[in-house]
Amino acid sequence: MTQLSQLLGCPAATALLGHVGGDIAGSTFERNPARDVDFDLFPEPSHYTDDTVLTIATADAFVSGAPLADKLREYTSKYPMRGYGNKFLAWAWGRWDTGLNSFGVGAAMRILPSALWRLKTADWSNEIALDAAVTHTHEHAIKAALEAAIAVRHALTLRGDDRVILPADLSQIDQEVPEGFQADALLCARPAIRIGLEAGSWEDAVRQAIMLRADADTQAAIAGGLAALRHGLPVGQAEKVVQKLPEDFLTVIGNFSTVWKAQQALA
Repeated sequence: MTQLSQLLGCPAATALLGHVGGDIAGSTFERNPARDVDFDLFPEPSHYTDDTVLTIATADAFVSGAPLADKLREYTSKYPMRGYGNKFLAWAWGRWDTGLNSFGVGAAMRILPSALWRLKTADWSNEIALDAAVTHTHEHAIKAALEAAIAVRHALTLRGDDRVILPADLSQIDQEVPEGFQADALLCARPAIRIGLEAGSWEDAVRQAIMLRADADTQAAIAGGLAALRHGLPVGQAEKVVQKLPEDFLTVIGNFSTVWKAQQALA
């Protein structure tokens, strides 16, 4: 089997590639909304952003056993100029020892590896909250990360055409959200979560998320990861994703996948 086919044979790796693929697809539409749904998913300028870098850093932290804060700072330094927020950069450069009291979506956008890794953790929700609070301590940021993580757990139970019945913890993702860019983590993450769980395919989810005409890369990443868990990621799309990633990122995804599968086998 090729490296890619091996990755696509694991739900965790498929989710990570689906998440990263959503980020790349949304990168050219950040504050530059698509005019209609039939846009090119991966045009030449499309690229991975801070969403991908910090998600891979989180996955690497779990595999390596390094402190999450250290890995986030390491990757930010190693992969600069990827669209990091100014406050996050100040944190990454060491101006704060604790997370920022930020209500932004930065914790939710990188929580996928945490949700997958901690599936069998007894105090799961508290551990997810602690992972989020490494960078974001505002209650909205933590709640958005928790809702995104709960959606990951739920998506793992769905297959193909299964009817989506939302768990009580996700009852608020159907709330009306104002059009346009939303700085608040809950207003940004919830539409993406809903799309990721309800879309008919990975591509459908990513296109719908981008057509929200808001935080395109982040919302497409969240939706793409969830949809990939439910529907898988087409090989042709996966090939386009990996072509835009550093080999180091694929190594981390592969290592994460290997350990994750071993964890699940211990059930």
